[in-house]
Amino acid sequence: MKEMESIFVAAERGQVIGKAERKEREPELRSGLLDAQSRLAESGEFPLIILFGGVDGAGKGEVANRLTEWMDPRSIVMHAYGEPTAEERARPEYWRFWRDLPPRGSTGIFLSAWYHKPLLDRVYEESDDAQLDDSAERVCSFESALAADGALILKFWMHLGKDAQEERFRALESDPLQSWRVTPVDWKHWRMYDRFVPAAARLIERTSTDTAPWTIIDGKDANYRELTVGEHTLNALTGRLSSPPRPSAGQRAMQSGSEDGQ
Repeated sequence: MKEMESIFVAAERGQVIGKAERKEREPELRSGLLDAQSRLAESGEFPLIILFGGVDGAGKGEVANRLTEWMDPRSIVMHAYGEPTAEERARPEYWRFWRDLPPRGSTGIFLSAWYHKPLLDRVYEESDDAQLDDSAERVCSFESALAADGALILKFWMHLGKDAQEERFRALESDPLQSWRVTPVDWKHWRMYDRFVPAAARLIERTSTDTAPWTIIDGKDANYRELTVGEHTLNALTGRLSSPPRPSAGQRAMQSGSEDGQ
């Protein structure tokens, strides 16, 4: 657990990328993402699932929106979730996420999604560590099933230290066009920051797997977080596209059945 919390500390260094460097790197990144996205669509081999988690004010929504600007939005779906509807509460826990998954060849961007409730339940002490661990196990089973069917899963935790989060909120509040983005709930969560860190560390520790690892991003500087997420996405996607096609879980089952019948 201490190791995971130290990763959060490493993401509080305030890394900055200047405007000139961004201007130099952005065109190549955007071109690469569009090319990789086109190759993904042509192959129809697997879906790309990008999930953002993190503390309030660390840029989850901004980075997600930037990806849709850099890439072709026609093959991207983005989802954020509020409280479950009556219909969703009557269904299995992951039903509302499952129905929103992108088809092969497309990209799905998810904000918090299936991590939101387990984390907040622990922060608000509506669950204990054992129940958080149970939730993490279900998350891993869900993501394992997606990966087994071929999905490429990228998970980014956008982080800010407590002082940096306060600074971010006050900067937004001072801007008449942005002040609406800071709510009383945001400030309430800021006051509960010291509960969020250990709960998030525990959840990340238990859900960062070989097939769906977490990447923790310093969220203080917009240029840094956007370029870092974009380049990580490009490298992961091009790497997967360059690999031999993987049979899906269904294809493997059919192959196994054929072999057994021989």
